[in-house]
Amino acid sequence: MFVPLKNAGLLETWINLLEERKTAGNTEKVTGSVKSVVLGEDNLLVLNDLNCEDCIFPLAWDAVLVGKRAKQDFRSLKPGDFVEVELDGGRVKRVTLLEVKKSRVP
Repeated sequence: MFVPLKNAGLLETWINLLEERKTAGNTEKVTGSVKSVVLGEDNLLVLNDLNCEDCIFPLAWDAVLVGKRAKQDFRSLKPGDFVEVELDGGRVKRVTLLEVKKSRVP
């Protein structure tokens, strides 16, 4: 939204008011293991979901990585990490690094 302001009647200035937009009902969750993370001009997360299908998702500019073992950025994700991905409009908004406990087979 643009709001015009007058400065002593001489200058007209425009201020851009930024609003965070929420998209309701357009979110989706996908669980699977990380195959790779591509960071560059296009940031992509390649995931093998629970149906054993490879999925390629673009990362949103404000995507976050959370979890107990999660580092600050997506470069810390390794192949085989088990994650839950929240998608908003087909873009990754949040990645939760899930804890996996290894069991011993007798």
